[in-house]
Amino acid sequence: PYFSMLEIRNQLLPSKPGEQVPTERSFGLAPGERYDAVFIDGCKSWFGTKVFMREMANHVMPGTYFLFQDYAWITCYWLPVFLLLFQDKLELCAHYDTTYVFRLHTPYSAAQVDSRFPDSVAECGRDGLTECFNHILRDAYQRADTLHLTYCSLQFAMGLGDLGAVPDALAHIDGLRYQTFAQPYLHRLDLAEKLLKERLA
Repeated sequence: PYFSMLEIRNQLLPSKPGEQVPTERSFGLAPGERYDAVFIDGCKSWFGTKVFMREMANHVMPGTYFLFQDYAWITCYWLPVFLLLFQDKLELCAHYDTTYVFRLHTPYSAAQVDSRFPDSVAECGRDGLTECFNHILRDAYQRADTLHLTYCSLQFAMGLGDLGAVPDALAHIDGLRYQTFAQPYLHRLDLAEKLLKERLA
């Protein structure tokens, strides 16, 4: 229903440092462009999210809404990590299913993106990822958001998998199966488990 309201840009983001994307299709905004609402469907990597948010810094202002369609999707664990690290700039104001909406209340800069958000989950490390998700899980619990409590638990497992700790990630999911809040979402646990086991094949 909202499709006709969107100005759609289908452009490419690098998925890792040093990756080259065709210049004519690479993401970029013209000087002076300003947006008061940004609907994000396509930040499918940690580094791509960093590049996107760095580029957006000079094109948004306090009051701008960021709508992250995949914020709570099980594989996109970098999105809640980024938003946690910028919680002094962006505040959660609404959510529906896996789409979460944040309002920018304080400007941020490209330099802050570079200094706060590492280039990869490997640079964040297991301890850093665990600390981030402890905060993310606590926040989901405090607002009684059982969907995100389950999905961000799965996101943490997927992050562990990307760090090479697949057995620990699978054990984390197994423990989640006994949590009452996770019962409506067991099909998502099955999917996350399947994706992780494929890495062991």
